[in-house]
Amino acid sequence: MDPAKRKEIASKGGRAAHAKGTGYEFTSDEARIAGKLSHAKTRLAAANVIASESSDSDVTTERQTAPHNSNFLGNSEAARAVRQRLELIAHTDKHILITGETGTGKTMVAELIHKLSRRHSRAFCSINCAAVSETLIESELFGHKRGAFTNAFDNRLGYFLIADRGTLFLDEVGEASPGLQAKLLRAIDSGRFNPVGSDRELTSDVRVLASTNVDLADALRSHKFRRDLYYRLFGLSLHMPPLRERMEDLPLLVEYCVNERARSFCDPVPFDGDAMQILTKHVWPGNVRELFAVVESALLLANAVGASSVSAKHIEFPLW
Repeated sequence: MDPAKRKEIASKGGRAAHAKGTGYEFTSDEARIAGKLSHAKTRLAAANVIASESSDSDVTTERQTAPHNSNFLGNSEAARAVRQRLELIAHTDKHILITGETGTGKTMVAELIHKLSRRHSRAFCSINCAAVSETLIESELFGHKRGAFTNAFDNRLGYFLIADRGTLFLDEVGEASPGLQAKLLRAIDSGRFNPVGSDRELTSDVRVLASTNVDLADALRSHKFRRDLYYRLFGLSLHMPPLRERMEDLPLLVEYCVNERARSFCDPVPFDGDAMQILTKHVWPGNVRELFAVVESALLLANAVGASSVSAKHIEFPLW
């Protein structure tokens, strides 16, 4: 830098900053601007890293998910009641607690609620609170600062920030630890949170959908789940009935699985009468998830031998 220029900066109380490797020296104002640009690039890089990690089945970020196909739910009285309530509450901006046994379709319903909501054009983020370790889940939700813990080599955005003005789905929230519950309460109640290792408070406008197959009444009585968090999540509720309570939907669900889900990996062939009779006599402890697994397995076996339809000999049930 020209000595006269350096003297002029000094007389005004400023400092010159050296740009490493260039031989150029910034003024203090230029250095501040460069710092802000560097910070913005870091945030953008972190966002791109997270958005690209869609291969992780436990933590996903999506904008388009399950198709809005009413046959997926069925036409039984129980299914119609779910569909009517879903369409009623999806257009509100309230948090929603989705309850039901494992495999009843809680994740699918959460996706449909997002697609029907006013936030449908924004991000839909999903995280399974039971599948991510306690040491990592806070980072996934709230982000972290570089150096906050071992292998935290870069700043990272959390899902509360990525889902800003969108929807965040907390699957199996009943499994959240007491410490995480307290931080979730603060983030949901005030929209404020701190990334791991940072004292900087961030804000976000997120609609939270939560699901659980845990009996929260028991969890509340045993103090395993916070009452204040429960009341915050229980803005509205939606209960998914088990498959055994709506068996008349089974033919539609089988048809949907054959024509939509299984088409990508095998030829769709119909189930004959004997095969359908076996399916209708089963108790289905795993609900719709188990049904789809059985149907897809039967289709693969039928395809393997070139059968024109799925018969009773192709039906195999998982061990329980």
